[in-house]
Amino acid sequence: MKIALLFLVTLGLIATATAEPDQMETRWVVILSATKSFDEARQDAVKFSKAAGIPFSMRGLVFDKKNGLCYPADVEPDHLAGAYLPRIHNLVDENGRTLESFISIEKSSDYPGFVPGYYIVVAGVEESAVAAAGVVKAFTKIAPSPYFKKTKVYMGCSS
Repeated sequence: MKIALLFLVTLGLIATATAEPDQMETRWVVILSATKSFDEARQDAVKFSKAAGIPFSMRGLVFDKKNGLCYPADVEPDHLAGAYLPRIHNLVDENGRTLESFISIEKSSDYPGFVPGYYIVVAGVEESAVAAAGVVKAFTKIAPSPYFKKTKVYMGCSS
């Protein structure tokens, strides 16, 4: 059963570009910085978090040299161990509370249309360009060059 679930999760991650149209939704990702170094991305995320007064969350992910950014071996549900799922919205459960605004580190390669190979510091995943522009404006004095980029995210089956 675990192997089947891991296969389905992995298939969803790999096959994002071939997902049915009703499973993909347009989003605008607000990016505060991009770097090939996880350590640099983490330093930026912590710095921007403190300056903005917005929590930094790893979303339960860890960094290891073998897998990069991924869920740890002891994650629940366990079929996510070693996998990575990109941020698709602005909610995360952190220490028993729900955060509605937070800064995270994400992998650029898991967002269609993004240049792969970067760790991106994300301030939001918005449903409209107008909302994303508002987040960029809020970070203009905090991050050197905040911007937003349009992408498609896998939201799962609608049925």
